[in-house]
Amino acid sequence: MITPRLLPDWTPNTSFTGNWWPKGSPALCYPGVLSVERGLGRLTVTAPPIGQAVFAFGDASTIHGSVDGEEGAKQVTLWDRASGYLEHASNGTDHVRNYTHVIVGAHLDEDAAACFRYSAVSFHDLGVWSRFRQPVPEGTADGDLPHHTVATLNSPYQDMFDVPYTVTVTLEYPSRVETNERLQSGAMINHRDQDARVVFAVQPPAPAQFHELLLQDFQALLTFCYQSGAPLLGEWMGTDPTHLYPVYLRDTFRERTVRRLGACQMIVTPDQQQFGELVESWWKLLDEEFPAPQVITTYLHLNRGLREQSTASALAATENIHSSVGSSDQRFPPEFLNENRARVKVAFPGADFAPFREFLYEKFQENRPTLDTRLQELVEAIGSTRMEHLEINRADWIKLFKRVRNKLAHTGAHVPRRGDSGEDLKTINAQTRAILTLLILARMGIHEDALDRSALVLGRFPHRSW
Repeated sequence: MITPRLLPDWTPNTSFTGNWWPKGSPALCYPGVLSVERGLGRLTVTAPPIGQAVFAFGDASTIHGSVDGEEGAKQVTLWDRASGYLEHASNGTDHVRNYTHVIVGAHLDEDAAACFRYSAVSFHDLGVWSRFRQPVPEGTADGDLPHHTVATLNSPYQDMFDVPYTVTVTLEYPSRVETNERLQSGAMINHRDQDARVVFAVQPPAPAQFHELLLQDFQALLTFCYQSGAPLLGEWMGTDPTHLYPVYLRDTFRERTVRRLGACQMIVTPDQQQFGELVESWWKLLDEEFPAPQVITTYLHLNRGLREQSTASALAATENIHSSVGSSDQRFPPEFLNENRARVKVAFPGADFAPFREFLYEKFQENRPTLDTRLQELVEAIGSTRMEHLEINRADWIKLFKRVRNKLAHTGAHVPRRGDSGEDLKTINAQTRAILTLLILARMGIHEDALDRSALVLGRFPHRSW
């Protein structure tokens, strides 16, 4: 373990009272209150009604503060990545501005210049997802406990950052079942759900934006595994693994109530596939199979929008993933088309047929397998048993897929001029997302038994994604 079990408190709703000044200008210091609601910081400073010095807060994207705390004064850094503005309150003395990032415990440089070696994150139900279910005796030394494997990411986000970063991903303090003389069958005693967290160790140290990308992509992995929301429960960053700072920022998870899940409701956990393998394959898949994983996780994570849009994206991603999964790359062999290209020229000679020949030559370029062939091969890749687990009829799904897809592609709508076909749209959206989820799992290298289990879970709890 590289971080202490107990990290500083993190809550999306809190407040800090103290003194504030733009970075590098401690003389421009004003009292004020910082309120944090759902991760967004809102600073209200009080300044004399006469004088313009306070308006420097409107120009500075980095603010430093010293706030009151139970253990004495704390340093705070505020960043505004959204280029907000300073509001002048009606009472004449208060001035308000929103900040996208609140870091408690240090006075840091500008957002782009400050770098961090470590970040730790915690999510809803991470303890359930990470749990070791094989009981261990209470009091077992940490070195004797089983631990999840570690993932290594080499040069992630290299299209966004010039530096080739190496990231080690560790799942710390997973929940465990322990036994003792009184609880022979086991119970959650010392290793509880709330202790679990994921730690990213980055070499060389990286800016906050890099760590936020790691957070978002891991949150997407959990969302995929849960087939439900995985709200952020805390984030900490720092250069010293034993002293990480609480970081408050807006979680992109849509505002809604989430319920607790059991591991039996998750399509894959480290119980079925080792943690290191899951993480490494997920990061690889995000690039190689774009947009399939994003289509699944964004739907579960953000506002789902119009049903037509959600369905169209699921259908398109399913068609697109055929290039990785299906066996047919072309409808006809290239040599067959070349032979017939020559025959066309002989059969339709002369200038009068030139437009017609050009039309046929253009059609020769459209050598993709038919939609029906692609859908048949995707179903074959899943297998008849798993389709039964999903409770999806092969022929009915293909027929409905093509009907809805053609309406969306050619008219932009799924409904007739009168009447309602919303039920068709709801059904094909749900079924296609279940099939696409299994195809993604297969591309991640999940072993066969785990894929069978995933199909059963998707078939048993379809309401979470429908």
